[in-house]
Amino acid sequence: MNSLKYIFSENARKEILELLRTHGFDTNIKSIEDFKIPKYLYKYTSINKYLLNNLNKNRLTATTPTEFNDIYDSTMHFDHVTQYRESFKKLNEGSKKLGLAEVITPEMEIPLIKQAKELDKFSLTYLAKDFSIVCLSSNPSDIKMWAHYSNNNQGICIAYDFDKSKYDHKRFIYPVVYIDSPLEVTNLCEDNNTIMLATLTSVISKFRDWEYEKEWRMIIHFLNNEQVRMEIENIPEPEYIILGSKFIDNIEKLRMTNREEYLLTEEFLNHIKDNSIKLKIVNPQIRSFKLEYVDIDISDILREFR
Repeated sequence: MNSLKYIFSENARKEILELLRTHGFDTNIKSIEDFKIPKYLYKYTSINKYLLNNLNKNRLTATTPTEFNDIYDSTMHFDHVTQYRESFKKLNEGSKKLGLAEVITPEMEIPLIKQAKELDKFSLTYLAKDFSIVCLSSNPSDIKMWAHYSNNNQGICIAYDFDKSKYDHKRFIYPVVYIDSPLEVTNLCEDNNTIMLATLTSVISKFRDWEYEKEWRMIIHFLNNEQVRMEIENIPEPEYIILGSKFIDNIEKLRMTNREEYLLTEEFLNHIKDNSIKLKIVNPQIRSFKLEYVDIDISDILREFR
């Protein structure tokens, strides 16, 4: 089975679940039911040329995880140091039984352990670089997400219903697994039958501090992939789009300070109008830290450009 067929398969999800159980991880993924995709998945973004291109062509952009902001995102954790030391010990014990001198002396061990440490560091991102990932969320209402990924509340959040996908994109969407310590994959990667299991589990695993993101990932894998960005075609049209709480206020600021972004915003809104996409806007609440949304008419916003 090639890598894409494995990612698509129900068996991959079962093996990930079993692997997490076997290693004793307490995660947000408890059963195979937790792999079922919610009704809507959301994409937080600023208004930019890539967004407009994707909206016009019904696409999403996948990125190699080596470009992500979390330095441990999608990393693979090996322990060749322990492996080397265990091998040295066995060699020396076998030599001793034969009445011979040590095969690996302490002096010889120093550069070999240094080599093992360098291999562990190199291996952190070596296998993950062949993946391309679209980051989505099941939560459109997190104030941190709006601040970090939607241009400080000046951007948008797009709702997608992947049940409407013509090409069953759901087959390569996975929930992110939030864990307290990395999965150690040295032994798994020694077996050709479990390398893909090890890499796939690693690219959907993140430190538990990120759990508020409630992230889901659309995952593509090609060997020797050298593309930083990859376009995923035939994505369903947005069900609706949520505007950040500062979206409208930002229009006037852009008019005076950034003509290029101002025109991109106008183009974005015209796309909404031309395609009859339902629009909402974040409505900050009094005496609450929760986010709520209200429907808004596109014509009311386009008046800002007159």
